[in-house]
Amino acid sequence: MKHCPYCKTDYAMSETECPSCNAVVANIKCDNCTTIHNGAFCPNCGFGIHEVLRDCPKCGYKTKERVCPRCGHDIAAMDSFKTIAKSVVSQVSCEVVGHAWNGTCKCTRCGETRDINHTYFLIDGKCEQKCSVCGKIKSIPHQWNGDRCSRCGSVKGPADKFWESLGARLPFFHLEKKLNRLFFGIGLLVIILVIIGNIVVAKEANAHEGEIRMPSSASSYVKENYQDVTSKFKNLGFTNIKTEVLDDLVTGWITKDGSVEQVSINGDTSFSSGSYFPKDAEIIITYHTFPERQEPVEQVAEEPQEEAVEQEQQEVESIDLKSVLDSFLGEPYTVAYEELTEAGYDITWLHAVTGDDFTSSVIYQIENPDPVDDVPWLVVDYASLDYHDSELLYNVTEFELLLSRDKALVLFIDTEENMDRIAAAENLEQSLQAKLDINCAWGSVTVYGQKQYPAGFKLLIGKGGLLAETPEDEDTWFLKAYCDVTNAYGTTMKNMTCEALVTGTSENPKVTYFIVY
Repeated sequence: MKHCPYCKTDYAMSETECPSCNAVVANIKCDNCTTIHNGAFCPNCGFGIHEVLRDCPKCGYKTKERVCPRCGHDIAAMDSFKTIAKSVVSQVSCEVVGHAWNGTCKCTRCGETRDINHTYFLIDGKCEQKCSVCGKIKSIPHQWNGDRCSRCGSVKGPADKFWESLGARLPFFHLEKKLNRLFFGIGLLVIILVIIGNIVVAKEANAHEGEIRMPSSASSYVKENYQDVTSKFKNLGFTNIKTEVLDDLVTGWITKDGSVEQVSINGDTSFSSGSYFPKDAEIIITYHTFPERQEPVEQVAEEPQEEAVEQEQQEVESIDLKSVLDSFLGEPYTVAYEELTEAGYDITWLHAVTGDDFTSSVIYQIENPDPVDDVPWLVVDYASLDYHDSELLYNVTEFELLLSRDKALVLFIDTEENMDRIAAAENLEQSLQAKLDINCAWGSVTVYGQKQYPAGFKLLIGKGGLLAETPEDEDTWFLKAYCDVTNAYGTTMKNMTCEALVTGTSENPKVTYFIVY
């Protein structure tokens, strides 16, 4: 505070003269130790003339220190708390009742700014103006005097002259503004690119006149029904379409009857989408189907006993075993057992799905029939047992089944109930696949996981980490796989298990359940 040397009155630093005697000359009285001096700092305690004494809220002692020397209370911490509390109260007040703009660009309560109602003043020597309230700087047009700005001294460059000339011809675009120039340039570039693209497309169309452009690649037709593929090529305009048959199906569980193996156009079996071919190009569609079955012919002859036995042995050796086995497919196992064992074959009975050996169980049922408890097995497939290395030949596609030296056979069996259940599951999977592609479902899980774990989420499907991808119902996939996740602190946890339920369509998949553990 100030101290009058004449009347000894103390008054505030903001006053210009003594309120008692109107004297202009004044000394400084230290607010901390009351020492009279004329400097910026007290020669006794070092307290500055613009410093403020803090009132200790605990004992009331006035001090300049952060900690009260009398009671040890932390005054600075309390001041910081008050400042924070005041800021929080101001922000809450503005959220509840709105900002106190008072016609300016800055709220007088919380300090937030807005981009309207600025109070600009020109900055000397620059073509810029600055808001006196929030400090925002804004460019203003140059004041050209010839090729030089009379305000900032800038000289027109070739670009400025170009835009000025173009703006004079196209005044409605207001090209004197930089933002309008940017939009104008982008629009002009887009127009040029569109014109170039149309020229390229027109030249390409002329170059392939009379030819047909393929909308899909060769691999996209694989596993489709050959009749559907034939219709697609006819609709495209092709006229020379042929089909080739591969009669290699046994059960038709994995590869369906009529499923396309490959498509060839003029000998090209790996054409890509966008390829061009003549309308009369030779198209060969190769597909899978079942071989034609031939019923075994029973021969009965009345001959002497010895000749009959010899003839029977010759017939057994010359019988078309593959046709006979084909005739057993879908029939009860007892029929195959009776005929093959009577012909001298040693049969191994395996479960068609699990591959487990049920030979002893089948023989027990045949030797001890029980209409109530016996499993109603059906023959669904067959193979031969290699005599040399005893390895089962499961793949019988294009395999001519021959008599092995020990006349050993393998028959695969299953129940009609289980086959119906498998077929229903396959139909459900195909129906769901047509509605919601499994790749789209996995993609939505990846996107969802990256949102849940923004620091890192990676599915390990392609590295042996796929655990399940089965239909939960007719609209939902159940997906399960190993994954790696990273938390916000950079710690990565590997080989975690991710489960998810995905519904919707291929165009709009939706994750309804997601968990990582």
